[in-house]
Amino acid sequence: MLQFAATQRAPRNHALGPVNLAGVVDAALEGTAAMAAAAGFTVERSIEPGLPPATADFSGLVQSLQNLIVNAVKYGGENRWLRVAAVAVKGKGQVREITLSVEDKGIGISKDEIQQIFQPFYRSPAIAESGIHGTGLGLPLARKIVEAMGGRLTAESEVGKGSLFTIHLQVAGAHAVAEQEHAADPRTGAEPDFSS
Repeated sequence: MLQFAATQRAPRNHALGPVNLAGVVDAALEGTAAMAAAAGFTVERSIEPGLPPATADFSGLVQSLQNLIVNAVKYGGENRWLRVAAVAVKGKGQVREITLSVEDKGIGISKDEIQQIFQPFYRSPAIAESGIHGTGLGLPLARKIVEAMGGRLTAESEVGKGSLFTIHLQVAGAHAVAEQEHAADPRTGAEPDFSS
């Protein structure tokens, strides 16, 4: 709750740079391993070989991914399975974006509610009645952090079959580095602003 309140008061300045997503996945899984094990979950890790780095803030991305993993464990239902995957999305022979996803085979979300799950404090009536504890801030916080890094967080779900949450990130490379160097003008000393 305090973290979300802080993001509402002032946008967080993320230290954007090339980030190895395998390291992000490993850090997020390590931070949630005890919770997943206690809940009896099978956790699959899938990293595409040769994946290029993404433009992101390491700690911010780990936090967002952990929020999604915790969400999958809480609402994972009886199947007790989740997968964390990182892949490159290609178009016309080039990598267009990098995606980081968390998939579960849990209780799922209805079409009517999926547009509301990123609203602060929103909790489905069915979830609230089920006794599953939560604040309704994990997903809004994850989306806020991802968007501050220039990415997107999307969700797909089907009731009774599970959910897929995907973080879409820009590819790090010469173009991204050039943009950062241009933003930090040596004549003015201006530093790049990644808060918007």
